[in-house]
Amino acid sequence: MRFKFKLLTGSTCIINLEGIGKAEGFKIISDYLYEDRPTEIDVVRCDCNGTCDDICGHSIDLDDDSPIYICNSACGCSTTCRNRLSSSHYSTTVLSTVNKGYGLFASSDIPKNTYLGDYLGEIISGHTAEKIYQSYQDKSMNYILTVRENSVNGTLTTYVNSTRYGNRFRFMNHSCSPNVVVVPLRSDWLVPRVTCWVSRDVREGEELCISYGENRGTVRCHCGSMECSGYLPYEVF
Repeated sequence: MRFKFKLLTGSTCIINLEGIGKAEGFKIISDYLYEDRPTEIDVVRCDCNGTCDDICGHSIDLDDDSPIYICNSACGCSTTCRNRLSSSHYSTTVLSTVNKGYGLFASSDIPKNTYLGDYLGEIISGHTAEKIYQSYQDKSMNYILTVRENSVNGTLTTYVNSTRYGNRFRFMNHSCSPNVVVVPLRSDWLVPRVTCWVSRDVREGEELCISYGENRGTVRCHCGSMECSGYLPYEVF
């Protein structure tokens, strides 16, 4: 399923995640960590004044799954331009669930196409991702998010490891009918920002969930969706 988004403000978490972080053995971070320094790209500035229009080359149009570039530090548009990611204000809460561990829930109604924030963690290589996954004693607990993009040169894959470092989006569970999609966006760096967007209107108290993928494993899924496949997806490294 594909969506066309416009930039709206997103969410801030109102629960004390530090306590959960200590209990879960990871640290809350406010920006990405990198295994290797990301490569700066030759950014192309836009010549828009104030805010960008529909024909700006940096327009966020997600009708396809090719790499998307947003306005960058070289652009002449204002900091409130709709093709820049704005700060967030919708509240979310991390709560304990009956049979899925922790989960992320909406503390208020959130409209469709809202940018919630970035899925933070360590940006790692595929080789490192495989080593970390093999080190898990419980293979059903995978905290490595894999994001793929299609381009003329093939498939681009980004791995975000939130095993030891992350933010509230680490607690998003899988749903066979997700209400949040993960979208990679680029500005000044070749490595994308991994952003989270609400794909439909969400009501206060509703759990925010993403899809973990297509490959079905052997661990039972408890998403409760009418479209539930019965088993959680798993990533093949």
